[in-house]
Amino acid sequence: MKRTPAAKYISLTNALEPLDPAEVDHVYSELEPADPALLEGEWDMHVIDTGHPAQALAEDILPLLSTMDFTEDAEKVHKIKFHGAAGSLIIPDDQNSTRRFRYVDASTIAATNGYRAYYGNSGVLHFYLTRAEDSCYIG
Repeated sequence: MKRTPAAKYISLTNALEPLDPAEVDHVYSELEPADPALLEGEWDMHVIDTGHPAQALAEDILPLLSTMDFTEDAEKVHKIKFHGAAGSLIIPDDQNSTRRFRYVDASTIAATNGYRAYYGNSGVLHFYLTRAEDSCYIG
């Protein structure tokens, strides 16, 4: 039986060892775009271990800022095309990073954060969001 892109992504979020960034990129690109309206509300953030240079910083910050609230920043969510597929994009006020979102399921959104201004061509930081009101998450 062929696994869905969502099932593949969920298995990546449960990995105990660092993952190959190319593998995570591939599975991420198979996911459907996340509708900007779906991002409304509070979401908890979780980092996927690919060894990205920004990963250590992201993991240090998560205990301090582990929830994103798109309700206040909804005007900053844009529909875009990335790697040939539609998606959602947030460009923070400082414009030094971009966040892209793909749909996994009603409680899980796959995401990337590009830090080209800081880390050059090191690829994207992969992370995912789970609804803050959900009592458990997949990772």
